[in-house]
Amino acid sequence: MQFYLFRHADKERSISADPPLSLRGLKQAQKLRELVETGKIIRPMTLISSPKIRAQQTLQPLAQWMNVRLQTSPDYLERQHHESGLDFQTRVKTSISKIEKQNGIAFVVTHFDWIEEFLDSISCDTDFNEGAFRSWSPAQFMDFEIKDGLWHLNHFGSVQI
Repeated sequence: MQFYLFRHADKERSISADPPLSLRGLKQAQKLRELVETGKIIRPMTLISSPKIRAQQTLQPLAQWMNVRLQTSPDYLERQHHESGLDFQTRVKTSISKIEKQNGIAFVVTHFDWIEEFLDSISCDTDFNEGAFRSWSPAQFMDFEIKDGLWHLNHFGSVQI
């Protein structure tokens, strides 16, 4: 299994609980499609995002170009106000278990706090306590291979416009 984890692209500054992407974020989403189209990032088989508009918009250009349905899952939402820390941690760990059972190449777009919990929860050959891994700008991503329950970090980068 190969797994790409993305933080959603740049969002509009808004008081809305579900703001769309900013103009910069829309350009980042388009650039992601271009990176896959030109082979700089491997073409996924599955596209999944948080139900939030900004997460879906991050993958929409790619989904349209690939002519595949973008799946959404509440599993990838940020921590909800009614959710305890333990409940959130359990939700992320449950998502990780589901990912580890899949085959193919998946792209998932989620939120910063979900990514933090994810990095604390996986068994990986990389130490994520380094500062570089603790701060995620919009449209940053990690590419992993999962073998026998161990996560191998292939690449940590960002979609540059």
